[in-house]
Amino acid sequence: MSQGNMIQMDEVQFNKFGEPYIERWIPSRPKWMKHYGEIHRCIRCSMDFFYYKEKKGEGKYCSQRCFQLDRSKKEFDSIQPKLYSGNIDWHYVAGFFDGEGCISWHQGETCQAKFTQNDRTVLLELQKFLLSYGIKSGMSTPHTTRAPASDLYLSNIFGIEKFLLYILDYAIVKKKSIMEALERIEMVTL
Repeated sequence: MSQGNMIQMDEVQFNKFGEPYIERWIPSRPKWMKHYGEIHRCIRCSMDFFYYKEKKGEGKYCSQRCFQLDRSKKEFDSIQPKLYSGNIDWHYVAGFFDGEGCISWHQGETCQAKFTQNDRTVLLELQKFLLSYGIKSGMSTPHTTRAPASDLYLSNIFGIEKFLLYILDYAIVKKKSIMEALERIEMVTL
């Protein structure tokens, strides 16, 4: 596997030749040992991390979570959409979610992703697109006659996770919220 091991950068020291290392207490040998490595940048989250030279792999990911997110994204990308011939793509969905979407948590365990829009036809088209990727969603009736906004909502936590993984790379405004939601989903689904 090619992920790191979440060594905090403030634990990393450098010898007189500029080589990074960490010191660890080894109980079986009762002494401190230096472990030399390299500083890598995670290809998923762009965070710097310490990577042991002795480990196998390429040191592309800072954690198991980043490795799994990237692998899941590649698996999702390999799924061919079925029965959808409209003009919506994941770039559009991410932009639409940035502007008109939100993620909410109820009692710390139940998650919902929601789009709110006055034009119900846009939400219906979006619903068809999501369903072509196996993501089920529901539609609410307009809120009031004065403000005829409708909601398209995702309630299944696994569908929400799949949806968030699809839009993560394209989101701008809500990227941090999406990453936080994915971390919470991981904790809830363990």
